[in-house]
Amino acid sequence: MDFRSLQVFLTVAEEGSFAAAARRLSLSRSTVTERVGALEREVGTALLVRLPDVELTAAGLVFFPHARAIIDELAATTAAMAALRRPGQDVLRIGLFAGGAAELNAPLFLGLRRALPRTRISLVDLSLSDNETAIVDRRVDVAVLRSPVTDPRLEGAILFETGRIVMVAADSELGRAPSLTLADLETATLTGTNPSMSREFQRFFLLVEERGGEPPHVYLPAGSLQESAMNILTAHAIAVPSADALRVFPVPRQVASVPLVDATPSGPIAVCRAGDRRYAVRAFMAVARQVAQAAPWLVPDTVAR
Repeated sequence: MDFRSLQVFLTVAEEGSFAAAARRLSLSRSTVTERVGALEREVGTALLVRLPDVELTAAGLVFFPHARAIIDELAATTAAMAALRRPGQDVLRIGLFAGGAAELNAPLFLGLRRALPRTRISLVDLSLSDNETAIVDRRVDVAVLRSPVTDPRLEGAILFETGRIVMVAADSELGRAPSLTLADLETATLTGTNPSMSREFQRFFLLVEERGGEPPHVYLPAGSLQESAMNILTAHAIAVPSADALRVFPVPRQVASVPLVDATPSGPIAVCRAGDRRYAVRAFMAVARQVAQAAPWLVPDTVAR
């Protein structure tokens, strides 16, 4: 059971397609198919159902987390050993957007310290206008962003997802509600995104798909979460971030957070530039995936994926 076959299997499962996995791994489709087939013969059972969209079999569902753990542990071990061999001290610049990984921040940084004992960790706070662009422009090496991340120049691993909330003026009618639905927000002015963000990210946090493809009636762009809070208080706008962001990012007490019960979940995602094979970068991604396994026990209201 070799490393490359496990990696190919995981990529096919994640992409849901042999062709997409081949493109991501820069391999021929026949090579991807052959490696998965050889792995299935070695374990003695089918791991994937080959439908129009590839799905895991019952055995594949059991095998997947074990394969992921093997790959991540090997990557972290390789990175740690490489760090010991390198002279001097490298720097890993980590961008943190909207509170980073929330309750997983501490275990993530502790895991990085163990995996990269001779690397200096530099944390960089990212504004709304930095989402995706800071890492694409190489101002940071890796980042913890908010899903969805859609730029094809990036690769990511979702750490966890939580439900969405409505940030709204506490003294408003919406702010006094115990919970809200999308129908309650039909005429609301939205804020919380920036024109520099990807189109997909803006559509997600402006609830465009949930509105049947219709953009909000009124939209106020924001350059930071503080500016979003100002728009909420002064312009009667609302924002709809994931619930975990508000547990680590301070907002004025005049702003209420009300559960939004029928919107698509979101959460933090560990991101690096696609194809970046530097040992510190791969260690970051491996540690992030390991830490994500603890999310159901450490993060309130985690949504199962």
